[in-house]
Parts: sequence; structure tokens; C-alpha cells
Amino acid sequence: MNNLFKTVALTAMLCTVSCTHFNNRGTVERPFIESANTEFLSFTKVELTDSSTVLHAVVHYFPDYWISIPSSAAIIAGGDTLKIQSADGIELDKQFWMPDSGVTHFTLAFPPVPSDVKTIDFSTFEEEKGWTLYGIDLTGKPGKPSRFNEIPSELLSEEVTTEWPGVVLDTDSVTVNIHLVGYRPEMGSDIKYFLYSMDGERIQGASLPLDSLGNATFKDVISGPSILWTTSVGEFRLFTDAILAPGETIEFWGDMTASGRRNMEIRGDSIPSRPKFYATGKYGPLKHALQLGDDGMYALDIYSEGFADYHMSPEEYLDMILSRHAALQDSIKASDMSPIAKRMRQTELDASLIVAVSSAPGIYRQDYRVKHGGWSTPVPPDSAKIEFTDEQLRRVAGKVNLNNPDYLLLDNFGPRELSDNGSMWNKAGANGRLLAELESYTAASEAAKSGKLTDEQLEGLRKLSTPFYAKAVEARRDRMAAVMRSEAAKLIVPTPDVAPDKLLDAIVAPHKGKVVLVDLWNTWCGPCRAAIKENDPLKDSELSSDDIVWVYIADDSSPIESYLEMIPDIRGIHYRLMPEQISAIRSRFGVDGIPYYILVGRDGKAEGRPDLRDHDKYRKAILDAVAKNNSSL
Repeated sequence: MNNLFKTVALTAMLCTVSCTHFNNRGTVERPFIESANTEFLSFTKVELTDSSTVLHAVVHYFPDYWISIPSSAAIIAGGDTLKIQSADGIELDKQFWMPDSGVTHFTLAFPPVPSDVKTIDFSTFEEEKGWTLYGIDLTGKPGKPSRFNEIPSELLSEEVTTEWPGVVLDTDSVTVNIHLVGYRPEMGSDIKYFLYSMDGERIQGASLPLDSLGNATFKDVISGPSILWTTSVGEFRLFTDAILAPGETIEFWGDMTASGRRNMEIRGDSIPSRPKFYATGKYGPLKHALQLGDDGMYALDIYSEGFADYHMSPEEYLDMILSRHAALQDSIKASDMSPIAKRMRQTELDASLIVAVSSAPGIYRQDYRVKHGGWSTPVPPDSAKIEFTDEQLRRVAGKVNLNNPDYLLLDNFGPRELSDNGSMWNKAGANGRLLAELESYTAASEAAKSGKLTDEQLEGLRKLSTPFYAKAVEARRDRMAAVMRSEAAKLIVPTPDVAPDKLLDAIVAPHKGKVVLVDLWNTWCGPCRAAIKENDPLKDSELSSDDIVWVYIADDSSPIESYLEMIPDIRGIHYRLMPEQISAIRSRFGVDGIPYYILVGRDGKAEGRPDLRDHDKYRKAILDAVAKNNSSL
């Protein structure tokens, strides 16, 4: 009897230990997801039992494209990695082709999760472009990341300012101390950003190093209000756009959990709106008011397919855009946004109307291409043409304030876009002083960036309504002069002095007898940068050969500062061409986009090879070219 009691007691004790370690917590419906590097995969349910953890997955993806779940997939629970055991509705390591609906469901089974674990992470653990979801809640009561406590309470307030910040026109330094809420070191070690200044995009695709807590510091010299876009950490999207004023230092908190909220929205959840970032500084309250307001589209969507029909007469086109402008204006007035948010939305709407007029020829050409085969379709000179009379321009000018300084705070339809054909309004008898000055400023700034600023241009800027323009361009000229004296600038090979249609032949001529791979790229092209990174290791392995020459051609649409920051890490010969030069190369080979590759044999014969965007074809084509030319020698 005594032994029986001990046996029963021991059995009960073991059951208590084992059964409470993996207990059945039931089902968590539509679990909260803290952050995710994908909008395509989400989980609608988690089943927790003492024998398994089952994730119910939903994927929203393009019809007739394939997805896969690798056998390397796992969940991380309490520091332990629990590898996938099985899948139902999808076969592991196999291509699954998406149905016409673009939606599919399947389940993934893993070992049981300990009972004291409150969140799990999921990852496919692939080297590139894998799916990762952090902080999948198992309690039904998710909390906020701890760094929210660092954000000043006044920035978290639902109260919005009523004071309009005005425009700071000056050239001065700016410092942004960046803090990422919900950051994990596994996400990535740097944060990518773009900087837009009044004369256009100045820095593209650059990055700042992050410390282990997710802090970084941005410092630069800006002219006038500028937009700092922080776009991503690794594969985790951020997309925040702070307005910077010259001469200030601001604190900036970016919310990495916005990626999780977006993931849950795509799976069909109704997620309460919350700002993606919080910032101090002159324009912080304005951006906070905009984020708390309606995030609907209140500007003319002029770049969307089907915005206009190129068959429209100028009068029909104006009737259309003015009608849409009036309807959107009524929507702004009827919205429950704060007065300061309404003012900014109205400013953007008015700016979009101005750009819809100045960019009408481009909008017509866009519509022609869409209806006649695509972006590479040539547009006959008289097939998509639109011109406005002075009376028609004055009609539009009567609907907006052409000289509204608030335009200088805009990102979309901002100063750079407004500067295009800015002088046409004055020529039409409308008072468009601001737009004409922006046109002169932008042209002079572009000249300063390329080292071609003339004394006449600078003197013309000094006669404008504010000394800011001349001061800013002088600063840009001096900055560019310093940049061009850098070591990176020495990597740019001087462009041969030949006619544009002979330029490519002149570039490859010194390398006759070798295989030349010409890569057309630009700093702003994400696929270009990704392909360069993917192809680079081949130079140390299969394509390591003195018989192969790597030539990289960008154009002046790549901001020089970003360009010089990138090319030291791109092994090859670098050329930076002017618009008419790159245009001749594009026309010769029918370039349909970038990256674009031109493969030149030892005999100097050049062939356009857009198919080399496929990494395996890229490698094989170059190997075949080397082998073919070797056999013919």
C-alpha cells in the first residue's frame, strides 16, 4: 500500500510538470502581429494544444504566380526554435501556383509551445526575401513595445495644433535623432532613407547605421523645407516622411509595428489608425495632425492609368480636371479633419491641379503608350498633343493661388514638380511669380550640380523676391565642388567626346578582344541595386576572368551624392551620362526599363539582353560568350 501511494504521488507530480508545460490553451483567432516583413502571408488563427501548434495561414498574392513554404520554416518560442513538422493545403519545398482569386489558405504544424510563452515569431529562414512575422500574440491581450514609454506624452496626444508653422527659407544644417519603436536587431543593421529638397531628390537609397536599440542619427545641410523619407530596415517597411526645417535638431520616433498593422489589414482586419511616427521640431505638429486625420486621397491622381484620354480636346481636359478638383475640395470641407490638416490637403489638391496642367503633354503620352502596347511604345509627335491658350491657363489660375508659399512644404506635387514650365503662367497673364521663380531656381540648382552654373544664372537669382534662391544655389555649387574632389569622383571615367549615337561603341572600343557586360542602372532603381548585389559574387567565382570587362552606365537622374556613395562598392568601370547621351543608347537598343544589359563580344558586336535580368541567364550568357569567343580565336 505504501509503495502504491508513492507510485500514485510520483505519477501525479510528473503529470503536473508535463501537463502544465504544454497545456491546451485552445485557439487564438486573428492573432495580433507586432511586425512583419510581408503583406502577403498572415495567420488567421493559432491552435495551441499539448501536442502541436498549428498556424492557419492566408496568402494574398498575384494570380498565376507561385509561392512556397520551405522545410526550413520554424517558429521561435521562448528562445527555442521549433521546426515545421507538416503542412496541409500546400506541399513543403514545392511551388504552389496562386489561383485566379489571388487568395489561398493552408495550415502549418509545429511542436507544442510552452504554456508560459506569450508570443511567438515565425520565419521561413531563407537567405533572401523570406517571410518573417514577429510578435504573434498568444494571449489575446497584446501590449505595446516598451519604447513607446520614451515618446513624450505631448507627441502621443490626440490634441492637434491650430498654429500653421510657416515656411523656413534658409540654408543650414539639420540633425535628426532617430529612435525605432519595436525594433529588433534581427531586422537589419541600418535604416534606408531618401532626402527630398526643394530642387528635387538629393539623396536616394542611402542608409544610416543603427545601434542595438534601433537608434541612428541623420545630419546634413539643407536648403528650405526638406522631406526625410525613412523607408525600411532590412525587409521591414517603415515609410515615414518627416518635414525638416533648416537649423533645427529634432527627435524622431518611427514605429516599426506599423508593418504588423498593415499585415493585419491585408488579411482583412479593421485596425484602429495610429501614427507611423512622432517627431519634435517645427513641422512635427503638422505631420501629427495629418496622421490623425483622414488618410484618403484628396489630390488629383494624375499618374494613375486612365486619368485622362489623349483624345480629349484641351477644353475637355480642363473641364475634367476642374470638375474633379471641385469635388475633392468639397470632400475636404466635409471631412472631420482638423483645420490645419484640411489646409495641408487643400494645398496638395491645388498643387496637383497646377501640375495636371503643366504636365498635361506627359499625361497624354502616358495614356497613348498604355493604349498602344506599353511604356516602350514610341509616341508620334502629333498623336498625343495638347496645348492651352492663355485664356485657358487664366481660367485654371482663377481657381487656385499660384503663389501659395505652403506649396514649399509638399512632398507630392511639391516645388520640383511645380517648377516644370513654371514661367508659362506669367506668360499667359496670370500672376505666377512663385512658380516662375521655382523654375529659375531649379534650373540653376541643376546647373550647379553638374558644374555648369553661369554668372548670368546666379545674377538672375539675386533679382528674385528672396535672397534664399541665390544663397541656396551658391551652397549647392560649393558642395558639389567639394564632392567632385572626393576619391569616389575619381572613379568616374570621362565620357568619350563623340556624337551620342556613337557613344556606346566608343565606350567599349578600348576593350576589343574581351567580353564586355554593360549594365544600365541608376541609384534610384531598387531592382538595379539588388541585381548588382546579387551578381557581384560571380566576379570572384565563375566569372572571375581578365577576359570580362564590367561597365556600369548611369545618367544624371542619379543624384551625384548618392551615386558617389554607391560606386566604390561596385567593381567595374563607371560612366555617368547626360540625358541626350543615355537617350541615344536607349533608342538604339529599345531599352524597356532598367536594369538593362548589353553584351558585347570580343569582336565588338553589341546585343541588347533584357533577358539577363534573370540571374542564371546572366551567368550562363557571359560564360557562353567567353567560351564562344575563345573557340573562334
